[in-house]
Amino acid sequence: MFIEVKREITIISHYNEMESHLIYKALNEISDKISNSEEEDCVLSILAEMQTTGDKVQALLNMEKQHNKGRKD
Repeated sequence: MFIEVKREITIISHYNEMESHLIYKALNEISDKISNSEEEDCVLSILAEMQTTGDKVQALLNMEKQHNKGRKD
């Protein structure tokens, strides 16, 4: 499902495979919560545009925070 993003992360995190694995794991966990394919495509494109692993991690944290906030409302 997130094969393209995994490939992108692996290239960017070439020297830190552990970090790449952790981000991929987070993506898979979040993907279970995304029901709308439009949202999924949006997430994929946003992550693909990120230049650094730090940017990707921050995007994941922000997305998770928004998801949790939406569930509480």
